[in-house]
Amino acid sequence: MNISYKYYIQSLRAFSVLMVIFYHLNFELFSKGYLGVDIFFVISGYVISQRIYKDYLLYGKILIKDFFIRRLKRIFPVLIFIITFIFFIFLIFGPLDLVSNAFKASFFSIFGVSNIYFLLQKKDYFDTVFNDPLGHTWSLGVEEQFYLIYPILIYGLFRVLKKNREKKVCLIFFIISILLILLTFRLSNNKPSLVFYFPLFRFWEFLAGCSLFFIKINNNKKNSLFSLLFFVLILTALLTNMPVPYLYNNLIIVIFSSLLIYFYNKSALIDFIFENKFIIYIGNISYSLYLWHLPVIYFIDLYFGPILKNILSLPVSIILSMLTYHFIENKFRYFKPQVNFNIIIKICFMISLPLLLFLYYTINEKSFNNKIKLFIKN
Repeated sequence: MNISYKYYIQSLRAFSVLMVIFYHLNFELFSKGYLGVDIFFVISGYVISQRIYKDYLLYGKILIKDFFIRRLKRIFPVLIFIITFIFFIFLIFGPLDLVSNAFKASFFSIFGVSNIYFLLQKKDYFDTVFNDPLGHTWSLGVEEQFYLIYPILIYGLFRVLKKNREKKVCLIFFIISILLILLTFRLSNNKPSLVFYFPLFRFWEFLAGCSLFFIKINNNKKNSLFSLLFFVLILTALLTNMPVPYLYNNLIIVIFSSLLIYFYNKSALIDFIFENKFIIYIGNISYSLYLWHLPVIYFIDLYFGPILKNILSLPVSIILSMLTYHFIENKFRYFKPQVNFNIIIKICFMISLPLLLFLYYTINEKSFNNKIKLFIKN
């Protein structure tokens, strides 16, 4: 099996993030656009399995340490920058009576547990996300928590299983996924927030992508017609406003996106979408775009109203994403630091002390007395 990186995966990422953005813009046609996150989860499971297995073929072992280092460099530099930047923008331009909530959401987002924070706050995603510039970070928490468990799980399985590893791993993942799906459906009526935010009830979506990768190793059946069919079915599921319960939509979109990845084959039927250079580029910047889009929507709507929000949010988000992708994501992703801990400690101390004093002053001063905020805002 050729396990080189595929452009169509990036195009599917682009499609997913655009669905989420249009949902957060509150366009009626995209009322199920939130399901783009579930496609992201499938893609993540597929891609990290591909990377881990590629290292296994090269070095004959699962490189857990290398995996964590790559994930840290991929996720956290741009996450810390954007979340910190948004928090300071909120201090200046946002309502200060909400700054405490914004600080907590920012803090827990950076540490990858915002999904648990929102769960404990008893926040319903579908009711609050349009008024919370960091409401979308719950999915990053779920993803990071899966990354903590998965490489250790795959390492253990590869150590225990000696023959037909790939087939046995796939079967184990499939069984775990079925059990988690059944448990999710059982609890969905009584504890919908728990099912939505808690990582255990999302892991089956990642495992669908993981299983898919190991299936494709020995059974890679490409089919152009099926590729088009499942893409159309995904669009139908997302754009049809039929009253289908959330979890059924969730299951349907995971199955269809998995089958699209499984059968994908280059052809004139869908090349104009999945091999389009612009769409591939949107897929490349999709992580930054996902982080930026909701805060951009929030502040444009707050200060300029719904019309300009609908017009400006996407292009502004793309421009900001291009900047952070090229100057932060790519810089840190391939950066090999020579660590000097003494210098790092001194820099952190020099930055954190005035930062904490500024936060203390700003958070405790009432909005109408805050001359700094009023001056900048005016």
